[in-house]
Amino acid sequence: MASPPPPCDEIRTDALGNAIALDIALANDVPGAQKHQHITTMGEGTTIKLYDSSVIPNWKLVDFMRTTCEEREIPHQLEVLPRDGTDTTAIQRGARRAAAGCISVPTRNVHSVIEMVHPDDIQGSIDLLTAMFEECEQDQFAL
Repeated sequence: MASPPPPCDEIRTDALGNAIALDIALANDVPGAQKHQHITTMGEGTTIKLYDSSVIPNWKLVDFMRTTCEEREIPHQLEVLPRDGTDTTAIQRGARRAAAGCISVPTRNVHSVIEMVHPDDIQGSIDLLTAMFEECEQDQFAL
């Protein structure tokens, strides 16, 4: 039987690497919301996190994701979340020295029974993550 994962305070702190959180991004692109309130827009591509209230992702990793999307023609948008956070924070703090970033799927009606996503945004997220596995080298984004 496999042993359970270590608690967060026992995670190795000498390890380098690249860590990508997969999450949802608020798509507040609904009638009545002003453009600056949208955060992201469904159907406009996968989302690359630039900032949220708990984390600033590794800028080299963000730049790599943006460039990869452009080179592979993966529709994408950038996310600045003024409140709340994602698992990117736990990854960045728990796996110290790892380059942390976040790929998200724009989602309407978050945490409700009528959540909605666009299939093309899901595919774009898969395509970007696949490209990351194909092209990233360990410690490529060390600061």
